[in-house]
Amino acid sequence: MMFIWIIIVVIIFILIFFYLNLKEFHKDNDITWECDPNFINTNDQELYKFCFELCKNLTNYNLNKNNKDIKFPSYVISYKNIYYKNQIICLILITDKYNILIFSGTTNNKLYYDNLLMTKLKIDNVKIHKGYSNIINNIKDKIIDNLNFDKEILITGYSLGGALATCLLYTLIKNKKANIYKCITFASPKVGDKSFKKFFKNYNKLINIICDRDIIPKITPPDYFHPGKKIIIKGDNKKNRRYNHYWTYKNYFLKQKF
Repeated sequence: MMFIWIIIVVIIFILIFFYLNLKEFHKDNDITWECDPNFINTNDQELYKFCFELCKNLTNYNLNKNNKDIKFPSYVISYKNIYYKNQIICLILITDKYNILIFSGTTNNKLYYDNLLMTKLKIDNVKIHKGYSNIINNIKDKIIDNLNFDKEILITGYSLGGALATCLLYTLIKNKKANIYKCITFASPKVGDKSFKKFFKNYNKLINIICDRDIIPKITPPDYFHPGKKIIIKGDNKKNRRYNHYWTYKNYFLKQKF
């Protein structure tokens, strides 16, 4: 009985935590898509900033329930919205050189169930978070159908989107036609077991950027892991910002050098 109450308290805490951080996103409704894709070929700092701005923009767009068509800058040749539970879960931008896949963070209550479905699902020889795997299985064919495999693929995602970006990366690596440029995630929860982490052991194109004070990358069970390279950024010392899931990335990550 005590165990059940502990689980209930943990779930309530997580829901409150998500709610407070969604409020932070609502306050930050400055959406500009004038991100320069030339950053992709310059240095890591500018590439990370480019990816973070795209993740922020998509998540804010979903949160503010903006039904207007997104007006992209001229470097976007075409785009495709991939929906899941009434939000744009993945936005595909096609440029002259790249497929850019952007995965949104959690922005509606219907996605909490997927986040909390932490049992493992066995795929091939690895085990993956069942909730994230279910989402990718639901949308992967739509994504693959809209990719140009003659171009490199850049994948990025924030929070839930980071986990989905990692799951999709696994799927695309299995599809040997895919030419992955990089996969860059922010504030991603852990996704799979040791075998899943081992699959990416010598893979240098997956980068997880995590704040040391962010609880979301830590709340999955202890037998879950982050695959790929991890970059740890230092959080804010102010108590009222200590566990914020968004504010620290926006205000500290963008100022750091790598």
